[in-house]
Amino acid sequence: MGINRCVLFLDTPLGALEAETVQEKVSQGIKITLRDEGKEEPEIRVQYNPEKKAVEVLLFEAAGQEPILLHTIKPE
Repeated sequence: MGINRCVLFLDTPLGALEAETVQEKVSQGIKITLRDEGKEEPEIRVQYNPEKKAVEVLLFEAAGQEPILLHTIKPE
């Protein structure tokens, strides 16, 4: 079961939101990016972390910066 790659674009007054499935072994999940030409493109990822056996919500403010962990979803 799974989706190889799916991309969805949604136009907003601030730029296009792009939602994309990510199938990397380390970070399987969904990536949402605000596409704004000429500016840094912030990104939110909802991805599975195999080391923690949990789903994490991460904010990437700019390329090259460490992500900010917003939330962890872990089974009881």
